[in-house]
Amino acid sequence: MAAGRRGAGEEGRAGILGLGLIVVLLSLILVVSAITQVAIAQRKLLGLADGAAAAGLEAFAASPAGDGAAGLRLDPPRARAAVADYLASAAPESGLESVTVTEVRVEADGVTLSVGLRAGAGLFKVGAIVPATVAVAGDGRARLGLAP
Repeated sequence: MAAGRRGAGEEGRAGILGLGLIVVLLSLILVVSAITQVAIAQRKLLGLADGAAAAGLEAFAASPAGDGAAGLRLDPPRARAAVADYLASAAPESGLESVTVTEVRVEADGVTLSVGLRAGAGLFKVGAIVPATVAVAGDGRARLGLAP
C-alpha cells in the first residue's frame, strides 16, 4: 500500500512534461524553418545581384587605352541603367520583398562591375516569436572580358 501512495501525487505530471516538450519542439521547428527561409532568400538575392552585374556588362564602350590601342570600358551611367532595367523585370519574379539597389560601382580597372542589393525576406508571422520580414543583403560582381 505504501508503494501505491508514493505514485499517487505524481498523477498528471507526465502529461504536463509531455505538453512542455511538444511546445519546445514546435518552437524549435519554427525557428529552423525561419532560418531556412532567410537562407533561401539570401541565395535568391545573390543570384539576382549576379544577374544584375552580368546585365550591367552590356553597357560597355570602346575607349582608347593609354598606349594607343582600343580597349573596352564600362560606362557607369549606362551600367546603372542596365542594372535598373534588369531588376525591373527580374525582381518581381524573385519572390523577394522591396528589392533595392545599394550600390552600382565600376571598379578602377574599368571592366569590373559591382552591384549591391538589399531586400526583405518574407517569413510566416507567428505572434512576436518570428518577425514578418528580415532584411537580407547580397553583392554580385562581373568582369568584362573578351574570349579569344
